[in-house]
Amino acid sequence: MNKILPIILVVILSGCSNRFTYYNLSGGNLNDLLNARNQCVKELVSPESGIETTEVDCRAFDICFRSKGWIKTNQAYRGIEVPKKYRFKCTGF
Repeated sequence: MNKILPIILVVILSGCSNRFTYYNLSGGNLNDLLNARNQCVKELVSPESGIETTEVDCRAFDICFRSKGWIKTNQAYRGIEVPKKYRFKCTGF
């Protein structure tokens, strides 16, 4: 049992550290990435009367973001990580 516990902890904790980065085959920097994200959010947000929200559907957002040339990857060395202050939660996953 003492040998299994460290293995279980590694598996659980490695799931917590999984961050996605993004890259664009045509190139692009953080500003380009943030501009594309903002465009997608503006296109996908459908405000209800009297309710201000920036909640978007994850699948729709990924499709919009890919249409702008950005690809999600979990290879940190390859892409640009979105700074924490620019992250948002989406729905649908």
